[in-house]
Amino acid sequence: MNMVISNSETDTEKIANQFFNQELSQLPGAVLLLDGQLGAGKTAFVRTLGKAMGIVETVNSPTFNLLNQYRQNKSILYHYDLYRISELDLEELEFPDLWNNTIDGQFTIHAIEWWRRAADIKSSLPMFQIDLDFQPEENEMKRLIRISRI
Repeated sequence: MNMVISNSETDTEKIANQFFNQELSQLPGAVLLLDGQLGAGKTAFVRTLGKAMGIVETVNSPTFNLLNQYRQNKSILYHYDLYRISELDLEELEFPDLWNNTIDGQFTIHAIEWWRRAADIKSSLPMFQIDLDFQPEENEMKRLIRISRI
């Protein structure tokens, strides 16, 4: 497990860039399981990963859509926010189909915020998994980010 401290959104962006360059860019793809309170920095982290992947669109939280997809050249980012997920929504998302919808040579990231609200999906994840846990500290801008490979 790797633990890093972020004192600002700018720090979180730097950590995300470093994480992409040192970890993710070496893989064909990964599933990122992001956990933490509202406003903990999960979306800022994913937004920065999108930029690092070459995605030019602004990556926003898919809170009301549940899933946003971003494609750029040979990269695709599936960004999920399961905060408001219901059982019906979970069935409609058809995770196994999404997991298997990869194209050879395409770098694919599935970033899942609030994944514990649908913890059963974890057993069906087909690719490399990384758990990111965002924990606030005393200072309201300070975050402890735990990164562990599963």
